[in-house]
Amino acid sequence: MTGEPLSIAVGRIRRPHGVVGEVIFEPYPEYSIKLKKGIVLQIGRKKEVYTVFSVRKMDRNYLIAFEGFNDCDVVSHLRNQIVYLKESELKHRDNGGSYPHEVLGMKVIDESGKVIGELREVMLTGANDVYVIITPDEKEVLIPAIDSVVIKIDPQTKIMTIRPPIWE
Repeated sequence: MTGEPLSIAVGRIRRPHGVVGEVIFEPYPEYSIKLKKGIVLQIGRKKEVYTVFSVRKMDRNYLIAFEGFNDCDVVSHLRNQIVYLKESELKHRDNGGSYPHEVLGMKVIDESGKVIGELREVMLTGANDVYVIITPDEKEVLIPAIDSVVIKIDPQTKIMTIRPPIWE
């Protein structure tokens, strides 16, 4: 693969906070990121680059100030903009699992090697993710992303091996 490093949408700016140029950043729960001074974020459709000057935790969100911005009016254009981070800046998942962008497009097979289909969507639910697999005959199969079902994920070959659940 050539070109720019992959940028991942990791959250959004909600609105300015206070008068000194801070914004409220709402991280997407499926991504683990380590916000710190000096990290570079890309914001908006044009992925304009902003360097973090300071970070403070605020409930589930963060208050972020950017270098060179010290007034709430100057950062107001960032309201509701998507925040992107280079894939290389993402933390490895604590549980050893995969991020949604890493499994999309994978070929899905069962333990015997039979092709189930292609993983086309990851539904983020409260308990566990659900993988949406499209079969060769264009049918949709939903698979829970749990250890007893997802046996192996091979990022090199882009193949996921599953043990389909038996529904009674």
